Amino acid sequence: MDRITRMIEKIAAFFTENVMEPIKQMSITDCIDVLLLTVILYMVIRFVSNRRAGKLATGCLLIIAVFVIAEMSDMHAMKYILSNFYQVGFIAIIIIFQDELRTALEKVGGFSSKLVSGIEKQSVSAGAIEVREFVDEISDAVFEMSESNTGALIVIECNTKVGDCIETGTEIDAKVSSELLQNIFVDKSPLHDGAVIIREMRLTAAGCRLPATKRKIGKTLGTRHNAAVGLSEIASDALVIVVSEETGIVSLCFNGEMKRNYTKEKLTKELFGRLSKEKRKQRFLSDKHHSHQSSNGADESQL
Repeated sequence: MDRITRMIEKIAAFFTENVMEPIKQMSITDCIDVLLLTVILYMVIRFVSNRRAGKLATGCLLIIAVFVIAEMSDMHAMKYILSNFYQVGFIAIIIIFQDELRTALEKVGGFSSKLVSGIEKQSVSAGAIEVREFVDEISDAVFEMSESNTGALIVIECNTKVGDCIETGTEIDAKVSSELLQNIFVDKSPLHDGAVIIREMRLTAAGCRLPATKRKIGKTLGTRHNAAVGLSEIASDALVIVVSEETGIVSLCFNGEMKRNYTKEKLTKELFGRLSKEKRKQRFLSDKHHSHQSSNGADESQL
């Protein structure tokens, strides 16, 4: 009984010293600090909740809770074991969560790029016409294959490069056309089993192998769908189109999520919207780079 009483007294003292006293001494800066930390924690929880890392994160939190209880209760054996665990815990977390950490950093980078590109005015230009023609060729091919139940897997690379996947296939480097895409995915053609990868609106490679997702996405979905989701988890801004060989249903994967049952109009609209944003972003950053080089050249000539 005395042990339980001492434990309760320690918990109360810990709460008073580490919670109540800091609250009394909080300034406006401290409030902002806590608010920012709360937002970051909320974003982290949202990020891991729908991924396989969610259960691992829950396990880590339980270990931390046990360590706190052991610290307050003077459980010497438990403290010794957990203190040794924490010495290598940080490295272990990086290894276990490497895919999730990479995706999170890509999201942060993509968000900052959106802030930069947001100051550019939207305008209809030759670039938009080029994107429209490119999207029309893909949509025509996709829905021709959908009608004949021809399986297809098409990756449109954006900012995150997928060179490691390109290396697994056969390099082509050709202009994208509906006819070329359909010929690649004809049954029993040499390259029909893998994925086509498009880079900078050119068909770069075919017959490429993509990493499969480790999540369960549905019993009715096959290897193409698993590979599409898997790549979009790694290259979160890539657009991956799947045509089901069994049903002809067209799906689109982006940022680790899959949407299904696309019509031709819906797919064309979504591809054009996303690729137009990427095109404007790349053009703006390219113009900024050339402007910087020109100013450096002018400075050198003055010297």
